[in-house]
Amino acid sequence: MKRNVFLMAMVVLANVYLVGFAADALLSFADEALSAAGNKTLSPLRNLVAGLVLLATPVMALIVLFVPHLPKLVFLPLIVFIVWAAFGAVPLFPANDNESMLLLLMGLQVALAVGAFLILKARTGSWLLSAAALPYKRHLVARTVAAAAFLIVALPILAGALGLFAIAAVLEAESGGYLDVTSSGIDVRETILTKDEKTVYLVGMMHIGETAFYRTVFEGFPSDALILAEGVSDRQNLLSSDLSYHRVARVLGLEQQPALADQSGAGAQPDEPATDAGRNEEPGGSVDARATGMPEVRPADVDISEFSEVTLRFLNAVADFYASRSVIELIRNSDPLSNEFSEEDYKLVFSDLIGKRNDRLMAEFDAAIVDYDAVVIPWGAMHMPGLEAALRERGFSAAPGRVIPVVRFRNLIDRWTAAPN
Repeated sequence: MKRNVFLMAMVVLANVYLVGFAADALLSFADEALSAAGNKTLSPLRNLVAGLVLLATPVMALIVLFVPHLPKLVFLPLIVFIVWAAFGAVPLFPANDNESMLLLLMGLQVALAVGAFLILKARTGSWLLSAAALPYKRHLVARTVAAAAFLIVALPILAGALGLFAIAAVLEAESGGYLDVTSSGIDVRETILTKDEKTVYLVGMMHIGETAFYRTVFEGFPSDALILAEGVSDRQNLLSSDLSYHRVARVLGLEQQPALADQSGAGAQPDEPATDAGRNEEPGGSVDARATGMPEVRPADVDISEFSEVTLRFLNAVADFYASRSVIELIRNSDPLSNEFSEEDYKLVFSDLIGKRNDRLMAEFDAAIVDYDAVVIPWGAMHMPGLEAALRERGFSAAPGRVIPVVRFRNLIDRWTAAPN
């Protein structure tokens, strides 16, 4: 029996996607192998084909969903792979920056393409789909309604979950495990480093969390310790507006990180935190609080004027984004962050916000450790891998400390679903 024109058209599109996926797999594998030898002649063609396959994947997902005749065993693995790779191929990310891991990833794509062709050959006797060989399906209206319901309800949830999982994997990797996203919430880790009679407490921090998190962190500081505080100053007023987490924290039902001095009763710190760069007002001088039995808080960060022009432009773009007062303004202010900075720009920003500030902190540490037996470094979790490595180079040995809950997902859900007073 002759199949209808729509089904025949869908078969053509499915075959084009299958061939495109296989071409992308072969080009990617060959390009990675050649790039390892310094030859990038295939890169432009590979990027073009990969981009077309990526754009076609949502369309193919809809075709597979609404055309039940197509063999899902052939196409779903291909679609899942492209989506997985687009979200960073977790948990391989960021290990996929490694050449061997990239070749493994591309090898998996080749294997999926070969498997798809073999399944078609075994089922239909042909390497490609044929409309005449497809099975006949009944109850198409009911199937279409069910597919539409899945599309409306399940797909956004799945996409959101995958996105959150990818973000969590990136954060965990970039923080060297100091930030841990579990099924129940988000935790941070503390490492205790010792050398002779000296002890250093590295505490990964988040600038937004539950009140109990900050209370637990601050109560764990030794009373006779020196706290080297995170906090970028802006003595020349170079930022266009304050970089504060307060609005975001309030929307989420969480708390912005309090000033350390407010918890310890010593030293002086600015009131409003900036991005993970720290805080955006000029910190005051510290005082020796050992006589009062409270930890001393000492600023140990840079001034914004020490950053590159690119980083300053980036921070101002972030400030404008945080200052958005409507969804439309939020979308408009996100455009510079997406389009005005190159990959090289972001490398420079990262070097300033992490590397340069870590260097300043360690210089302050080298001067302070002579006079203190205990030093606490409660900085953003992304700083921790570099700081731990620097302390190990100075002869400190590390042991695990506390694991501190930042946010419990159940608490968030309870706050969001609670009836307003």
